[in-house]
Formats: sequence, C-alpha cells, structure tokens
Amino acid sequence: MVANGTYRYRVSATDRAGNAKSAELAGIIVDTRSTSVRIISKASGFSPNGDGVKETLTFDIFVGLTEGIKSCNVAAFNTSTRTSLPVGRGTGGNIPREITWKGTDGTGKTAAEGSCYAVLTVEYEKGNLAQERSAEFLLDISPPETSLTIAPLPFSPDDDGENDLVNITLTATDKSPLEDWEIRILDPMENLFTEFSGTGAPVKPIIWNGKSPSGELVQAASDYNVQFRVRDTLGNTARGSKVLPVDVYVIRDGDLLRIRISSISFAPFSTEFQPGKEEENRATLRRLAEILKKYGQYRITIEDHAVRIYWFNEERGRIEEREVLLPLSSNRAEVVKKALIELGIAESRMSTARFGGTRPVVPHSDLDNRPALRAGAPFHYG
Repeated sequence: MVANGTYRYRVSATDRAGNAKSAELAGIIVDTRSTSVRIISKASGFSPNGDGVKETLTFDIFVGLTEGIKSCNVAAFNTSTRTSLPVGRGTGGNIPREITWKGTDGTGKTAAEGSCYAVLTVEYEKGNLAQERSAEFLLDISPPETSLTIAPLPFSPDDDGENDLVNITLTATDKSPLEDWEIRILDPMENLFTEFSGTGAPVKPIIWNGKSPSGELVQAASDYNVQFRVRDTLGNTARGSKVLPVDVYVIRDGDLLRIRISSISFAPFSTEFQPGKEEENRATLRRLAEILKKYGQYRITIEDHAVRIYWFNEERGRIEEREVLLPLSSNRAEVVKKALIELGIAESRMSTARFGGTRPVVPHSDLDNRPALRAGAPFHYG
C-alpha cells in the first residue's frame, strides 16, 4: 500500500511509426486514516414539557478525522417506534463539538415519550461513512403516578383506643427515578399545621397522632387538607390533596371531659347559623349528640367563645366585650343547647356559660390562626 498523499496516474503509448501520446489523471488522493466518531449524551434523560427544568439534552460530538468531511448528521430514535427524529446537522469542516436537542420531531411537536438513543453519522468525501450510537436516554414529560390513602376515618385522637392514630400512605411510580416527596397538612384556616418529607420514593406509611410539632392537637369536628407533592429527577411533579375529617372527640381534663369544637359556624355577629353551612352544622351537632349520649352520667356545660376585633385598643375592647361579645356568646350557647335538645339530649343535663373573648384559644392578635371573621359590618359604638 502506498503512503497517504496526492498521486497522478499517467498512461503513455507509442505506435510502430514512433508516434507517441500520453494522458494523465491528476489529484488522486490516497487517505487511509481512520474515521472514528463518538457521540455521548450528557444526561440520562430530559423533560421537554415547558416547565423550565431539564428542557433539553446536549450531546458531545467527537470526530477523529476533521478533514474531508462532506456532511454530519445527528438523529434520535425511539427504541419502541424506531422513528427517526432530527437533532442537528453540519457540513464540510463545520462540525460542532456539541449539539443540543429540544425533544421535538420534524414538525416541531414534542416527540413521543420513552427510551431513546442518538446516532451520529459523518460522511467523508473519500467515501467513508462513519456512524456511532449513543447510550440510551429517557424522554419523560409526565408527572409521577401517585396515590394517597388515609385510614382509618374519621380520625379521633382522644386516646380512647379507637382511631387515635391515622395512617397516611403516599405511593408513587414513574419512568424516571423519584427525587423527593412532601406531605403538608393544613388546618381549617388553610395554615400549615404539620409536614413530612423525604428523598427518593415514599416507602412507609406516615403514622400521625394528630399533633403539630409544637404539640397542638387537631380541632375536633373539622376538616384538614392533606396536600402532597412528588417530583422525579427530571423535575416532573405530581400534586394532589385529600380531606382528613376529624371526628368529635373527648379529652379528659382531670375529673372533667372536654369537647372543643370550632366548626359550628354562625353568621357574623348573629345567632343564626352561617348561610351555606347548614348541613355541616347539622352533621356536627348530630355527631356531638351521639357522643354526649355515650356519657349519660355526666352533666353538660355548653361554653361559647368569641373573637375580639378591637384587641389592639384596650378601651374599645372592653366596650366590645361588654356590649357585643358576652351577649352574643350567651345567645349562641343557648342556640346550641336548643339544637341538642331537639337531638335527644335532656335539657336537665345542660347549662350554658358565656366567655366572649376572655379565653381565646390563640391570642386575638394571631390573625393567621384565630377563627376567621367572614362577612359582616364592623362594630359601631355610640
């Protein structure tokens, strides 16, 4: 084999009369150099779904012989459909060192999900066709498939041995590995009550006793919102929520038994039940009556508590307490008493007590956690 280089091919002939003629073909190139190429994906997957996370996939291009290139082409293939998807091209010696794919097909639409690979093809003027296939990578634009179960329901954390703990089970599967997960439990005011989180896939049920990190217990006869989020390593995120209903429960306090309910809703500054909340109120009162019937040997005191608006003004707050909140507390306690009599609780067992805003569960200044004041005109005093 001759050495690499440029050669000429000449033919000469002479006839018997001595006439001579020759012809020459110049510019014959002999090039036996190797034309090895490589293509390497910089990531094992990407997610071109428009959420701004891992939207593209970049490939490193290695071409051993950069001279005499006629064309360069990179295409992606879905391992299931074998569909060719254009990634990028180069011509002549203008070969990029890397090329980025946005995950689209030939029409600009996002390509089908699944396992893929890329093929680098380099064509040389000398006729060589060099090809190399990348390792497989994943095109995944779907959020994880999730399921949230809560049991047993309703939840009743009163240490009576029944439904004192609740199991919150989050399961998730995905084409891509799972990055992390989070469960947030919001109180009836939509404030964060407690939360749980972890990396990878959730593997164990959360066994919850109904308390916040500070030791606060869930409110009886109230609905808590259990929100969850699961994210895979490509940023695809699944979200969802479920309602966690808390039963009416009894807490022992020395020789007393206490039931604290914040979900019996009255219209602002009124003894009428909140419009639109009639069914919820009736359900709470029915359940309360069922519980009270189990404790037939006990006498019952119905306490009513209210929220101060003018907590920031001591003088006006005293007027508010005397002229508005205490009378309102007294009347609302009587309304609850009447409702319980209609539900079969003997009137002789029950008495009422009014506290207005004198014994708040949380400070009146805690606007995030105190009971919400819905619609209604502000107080006016003469």
